Amino acid sequence: MKRSSRNLENDDEPVLPLPENVLTRNLGLHVIVVVTKTDYMSTLEKDFDYKEEHFDFIQQSIRKFCLQYGAALFYTSVKEDKNCDLLYKYLVHRIYNFPFRTPALVVEKDAVFIPAGWDNDKKIAILYENMHTMNPDDYYTDVIVKPPVVRKAVTREVEVQAEDEQVFLARHLAQLQAGSTGAPNAPQGRQESPLRQSPAVQKTSDRRVSTGVPPNQIGSPKKIESTKPGVTGPNEGVLANFFNSLLSKKTGANVPSPGAIKTNDKAAMRSDAAAELDRLTRSKKPNPANAAETNNSSEC
Repeated sequence: MKRSSRNLENDDEPVLPLPENVLTRNLGLHVIVVVTKTDYMSTLEKDFDYKEEHFDFIQQSIRKFCLQYGAALFYTSVKEDKNCDLLYKYLVHRIYNFPFRTPALVVEKDAVFIPAGWDNDKKIAILYENMHTMNPDDYYTDVIVKPPVVRKAVTREVEVQAEDEQVFLARHLAQLQAGSTGAPNAPQGRQESPLRQSPAVQKTSDRRVSTGVPPNQIGSPKKIESTKPGVTGPNEGVLANFFNSLLSKKTGANVPSPGAIKTNDKAAMRSDAAAELDRLTRSKKPNPANAAETNNSSEC
């Protein structure tokens, strides 16, 4: 076995004979023992009443184990970033024979580093001085009691079972067919929207104009008064504007030149339009209820 006092530069010099209990189980390969999460020592002291002698007892037990196999020992903590880089450098040293000059570290209880070939029974015996309520030869589980594991309640999400694809398609096909039977004019497999069936739904101003009532006349109190006899309603005004626009278009489109049409023809066309308007006004029958009210008022 190879060993060095301060560093590992003199590993080529074998020390024979080997001390007692050193490399009693030779596996023929490099062994490294890594103790992780050493930052948990503070929790063990606060919550589980661990003391210094307990940690010394644990360390001497691990070091005796490493001594038998000729293994190196690392105490590491990723949370506190202790000995992580040192472990990497030691691995590179062992695998690729890179230089490594870090000595053994035994002062800090949570950052211990014991290189292979450095330790022996005399160095381990230094830890015995702090053990007052226990002996180094005591059985490990009698001294170190495993702390209880407190598991947090984990709420698991309910597993969702996916519906079979064919069942899904068949169910929706039945719904589409049932909807198509309720609307005869609707295409096959398509439900007719109630908004399309209702003629009262008008979204744009263009649709309001197409009903024959201007937008400014909708909801106006004057609309009710226009139903009385002798009052020209909005429909007649729209028709008058419509015929006047036709007259102006015809007179402008059919005249090839300004003096081509005679004055008598223009007067005849206008008289025909006036007669049509008069006919439409007379054809509108008065409301019976309003007529009855008019008769009653006249009798009074």
